[in-house]
Amino acid sequence: MRNFEIPASLRKFANANTNGWKVGGVASSFHRDLDGEAITPDAIAAAIPGFIAARGADGIIGGPMRLHHDFWTGFLRDAIASLRLPIADQMELISAISLPIGRVTKIWVDGAGKTHWEGFLSPANPVARVIWGLLREGAIHLGVSLGGKIYETRSGGRDRLNRPCTLITKIRIDELSVTDNPALRLTEGEDTGAYIQA
Repeated sequence: MRNFEIPASLRKFANANTNGWKVGGVASSFHRDLDGEAITPDAIAAAIPGFIAARGADGIIGGPMRLHHDFWTGFLRDAIASLRLPIADQMELISAISLPIGRVTKIWVDGAGKTHWEGFLSPANPVARVIWGLLREGAIHLGVSLGGKIYETRSGGRDRLNRPCTLITKIRIDELSVTDNPALRLTEGEDTGAYIQA
């Protein structure tokens, strides 16, 4: 068992609502990734119920949306501590980078094998506010990436474009992350059709 990430593109929705800034799009389209792997649509479909299931005492439906799979969390915690801010200010900044920036409320795989999703960015999280501002500005490209655990693979497979790859056939989805560096777009030089929009 090992961790995985699947990159995709990110766009904004035009309007905010009282539950946050509504976002959605395509999270996966069965393309080979930087490591020469592709998650099968059936593997994603089987993992969706666990990801979207109710969480906590309040029964909140949906999976967490994070920033870069929490890649920078440790580094940023150290950087925040070095600023010598009052502890309350440090805790607010650490919470902003450690806690989810939003929630995925719906996710499904269509007949073409694309994984669609809907959710929202939370205005309560300062990082989500920055992401929303970047999306509204449209000056940079942002993407999304599924993250979780890989349980089974099969070598000698083919992706949606009939390219050789290792097929990932059983997974657990833990989160959807916002990223500014989607590996598929960079390694394959193509638009995978994955995005975030309102």
